[in-house]
Amino acid sequence: MNDRTIFLGVAMGALVLSAAHVFASAPPTTISDVLQGCAPVIKAEYEGDKSPWGNCVAVTQAFVDYVAGPPKAVDDTNSVSGDLAYELAKLYEDGDNCRNTETELPIAIQLASKLSTDAQQQKLINQIGLTISSCQKVETGSIGDPPFGEKVSDN
Repeated sequence: MNDRTIFLGVAMGALVLSAAHVFASAPPTTISDVLQGCAPVIKAEYEGDKSPWGNCVAVTQAFVDYVAGPPKAVDDTNSVSGDLAYELAKLYEDGDNCRNTETELPIAIQLASKLSTDAQQQKLINQIGLTISSCQKVETGSIGDPPFGEKVSDN
């Protein structure tokens, strides 16, 4: 375990606690909603701007809470978990930006894994988050090619 892993674990715990307050009245209901919240935050963080820190984790946690229920928004949370992780991983930037700054992207991906009931899938998704936090190339073939941004509920 390295300093970055410890930091991610502590940050994840602290940020998850505040997520419920951010989207209490209208949680994100699609993966597209999560990406709209995360993309500008992750981009800013890669550019060294830490002022939006926590916003991507908050929107991701709100979506996870919405999907997991109660009432449960979808029957197949494993698919949603893989789809969300896949889309979040596409926000990763390799190169100097990654090596020179941290983002909350690995934390958001780890949150996506919590929707899965499949231990192997959780492990693979968490590995993607760890790979991103170490600034390595990301391969997402292990979680498949999802349908993107579909609404997970008609509520």
